[in-house]
Amino acid sequence: MVVIQVAKCNLCGKWLLFPSTKFGLWDDCENFVILDLKNRIRIINDSERIIKTSNNPKTRLSRCKLLKEQIEYLLEFQRKGVDINKIIRFELGSSQSIKVQGR
Repeated sequence: MVVIQVAKCNLCGKWLLFPSTKFGLWDDCENFVILDLKNRIRIINDSERIIKTSNNPKTRLSRCKLLKEQIEYLLEFQRKGVDINKIIRFELGSSQSIKVQGR
């Protein structure tokens, strides 16, 4: 008896034959998510710093809006079943730190 292992990518919905990923993503999707997370975490951390240090109300407000957009995008990953906290822990290391909880 031959057992064929298949799984569905949590992000794009493609079926994977012999999935080897630890995140439930197709290789291309995993690479995209990792790069996207690095960029969004940088934007989130920069926005937090600017919100805390800027004296310009317009700058602070625009960064609050940008921060909200980035967090909403990360929540969309979570809704699709992509465990971004796991990816951050394993792929991006402790130098990247945010905590996103699904609704």
